[in-house]
Amino acid sequence: ADGGYAEQCLAPASHVFAIPDGVSFEAAATFPTCFLTATHALFDRAALQPGETVMIHAAASGVSVAAIQLAKRRGATVLATAGSELKMERALELGADHVLNNRTGDVTGWAFEATQGRGVDLVFDHVGEALFAASLFSLSPRGRLVTCGNTSGDTATIASLGHLFHTGISIIGSDAYRPDEFAPAWSDFCAGVASGQYRVEVDDTYPLDGVADAQERLLAGDVVGKLVITPQV
Repeated sequence: ADGGYAEQCLAPASHVFAIPDGVSFEAAATFPTCFLTATHALFDRAALQPGETVMIHAAASGVSVAAIQLAKRRGATVLATAGSELKMERALELGADHVLNNRTGDVTGWAFEATQGRGVDLVFDHVGEALFAASLFSLSPRGRLVTCGNTSGDTATIASLGHLFHTGISIIGSDAYRPDEFAPAWSDFCAGVASGQYRVEVDDTYPLDGVADAQERLLAGDVVGKLVITPQV
């Protein structure tokens, strides 16, 4: 919607939550698009269970930083892919059990090797077409892929319908979170950040008049976590 970059915005009181002590403005700014998106996709839509294995792409992105930590806290084994050695190291620091460079490695072969030939139960994906085929072939029988983004493109191809229906794979769209999901997820996030259980990755902050520079950083892909625009009021 127009007005995404503005000094002020108008919102109903029911949509406003106070930032508690122990949580910075910059950390709080990452919550809706990172932790809430990941919470909704992993648990409400994909029903991730303790003991399952999940593969999370673009591990250094804000939403995947959240997804890795949330999945580990739920008791899942996390396979994380990223596009550089630095980003893979960050994923391990966040708790990922296995990491792979998805630009140079064999994603599907690695997924089966890490799971002793079974495949992963769930793929958490917001990359889209670049890793879509590899993701589907990495799933175990009756595995599922939940998608909440399309950063590499909006068109993906199912390489084998036979593989899809013979193995019972599910492709799940992560729709918009419900209003009643916000408050409990926000409470969990704030408690986790304040106690140090959750790590928020803010790569850099920019003043409002520096938005163009922030956009250039994003386009270059030279970001770990989030860029935050600070308010000027």
